[in-house]
Amino acid sequence: MITKEKMDMLSELNNENGVSTKKLLELGFKAHDLTKLVKNNQLQRIKRGLYIVNTNDIQENHNEISPKEIIKLLKSKKVEGITLLRQFLRKAKRTNLEEFLVLLIKIHFIEQKDSWEEIDSILQNIKTFTINFTKYIEKLKIALKQQQMEVTSLYLEILKRYGGNIKDVEQISKVFLIHHQVLKDGIVLIEPKTKKEEQLLKEIIMTYSNELMVIPLNKENKRTLLIKEKPLKLVANSPFKGESFYKKGMYEKALKEYRDALPGIKSKKFIYYRLGCIYEKLGQNSLAQKYFQVVDAYTKKIVSKEEKFIHLVQNGMSLETATKEANLNQEERNKMYLLYIKECFILGKERTGEFYLKQIMKEKEKSNEIKEMLLKIQQQKRFFPNQKEMYQPLFLSRN
Repeated sequence: MITKEKMDMLSELNNENGVSTKKLLELGFKAHDLTKLVKNNQLQRIKRGLYIVNTNDIQENHNEISPKEIIKLLKSKKVEGITLLRQFLRKAKRTNLEEFLVLLIKIHFIEQKDSWEEIDSILQNIKTFTINFTKYIEKLKIALKQQQMEVTSLYLEILKRYGGNIKDVEQISKVFLIHHQVLKDGIVLIEPKTKKEEQLLKEIIMTYSNELMVIPLNKENKRTLLIKEKPLKLVANSPFKGESFYKKGMYEKALKEYRDALPGIKSKKFIYYRLGCIYEKLGQNSLAQKYFQVVDAYTKKIVSKEEKFIHLVQNGMSLETATKEANLNQEERNKMYLLYIKECFILGKERTGEFYLKQIMKEKEKSNEIKEMLLKIQQQKRFFPNQKEMYQPLFLSRN
């Protein structure tokens, strides 16, 4: 094998009177090595047993640089690794991939990977290698999801520099930047200037992101789009756990609980409201206003006090707090409670139903209508579960 060390020694030989076969054999070259060097024009045979070394051809053409050698230097974080990589690409006539590989190497060091398999595979197949943009879009999504923003920006740079054949690279960039903001703040509110701009933004997000959803909050002729993550699954975190932290003044912990609970809660109005309160307590007033704006959009759809009470309970608020928020009087409150109690028995939540039933029974002053409703529930509560299959819940989830 003709090593780099041998070629370096060959290039340093005095060529004035030629180099003998004996000298070349002493340097470790074999007869078949000499044949190969002559064929590559790195040695010129003058006569039997005597050669001239073509130094320029050695420096230009001997680039038997192996990917293994490049990666060894890169692992050691030596600048010679990049120098050797450039020579390797120049020899392979793939200098157009230099920036791409440098960006990949940067990502590699940031992620502190032990395996260099990806870069080694590219170098091994450098002459036929083509960039798989779908692969790097997926890698970008993963980095973004994990909030590795430096890595995300490097993958984005790869797409921008080399993704000319990908439709709407700038639009992809826009979506990922929005997604980053969603991960950071929970929601993003955008106010498109025209209907066309609104429609375009919706189409871009639907095309390039499987994890974001767009909800129009158009009101008073003002276009506003709420962008948030799609609910992927029900989560174990309870918003009431977050409420406990909130009441204790532990706002950072409350924020985490409510943010984690948000994707799994179908009706989100109270969660948005409480997140607004938490951000306000943390002094992030501009972000708090975004959440209150969403709450306002929900609330404007509510007509009566009873509807407001139902809506608040659907969104996770306790019956007691919802009564105050909806400003119900005692008669209105009792009617709502009895409807809630009946629903508890229908859906198999007997303990909750019994708890609130006792509260109503303890009240001394009750109207005749409330007494009749109360008596009916007491008499028929054991039969209510039979209605579950056809029943459409008003307050609670079936789960």
